[in-house]
Amino acid sequence: MNEGYDIYYAHHQWKYGTKIEQYELDLIRRYFPKARICNPATDIDNVDRSEEDIMRDCLEAVKNSDIIVFSAVDGCVGRGVYQEVTYADKYDKIIFFIHHDQLISGKGYSFKRVKSEHGDRIHAYVVKED
Repeated sequence: MNEGYDIYYAHHQWKYGTKIEQYELDLIRRYFPKARICNPATDIDNVDRSEEDIMRDCLEAVKNSDIIVFSAVDGCVGRGVYQEVTYADKYDKIIFFIHHDQLISGKGYSFKRVKSEHGDRIHAYVVKED
């Protein structure tokens, strides 16, 4: 299942350029060693551009991917990850959630939107459906 797949790695901006980001990329590569991974932190031009323009490019990359892998920060996702995953679901993409050192099926998980003092950076909680 790992030949030639394009994977979009949806993760919080707070993880960009961190050891956590590197760990999660390594985890994805363990599951899909031959896949091409789009990391928006490094593969989407975000210099001197509006968040709307950047998000448009991110959603285009999601649409062109076979698989979406997303992660949370303490069970929370920002508006960008929320949009990327719901967009992927709209296009019936395969979705995985990074949870406890594993990629698990995103099916069976949903988002509970919240209002936060952090604005769009904490937009929703990942919740397991019953």
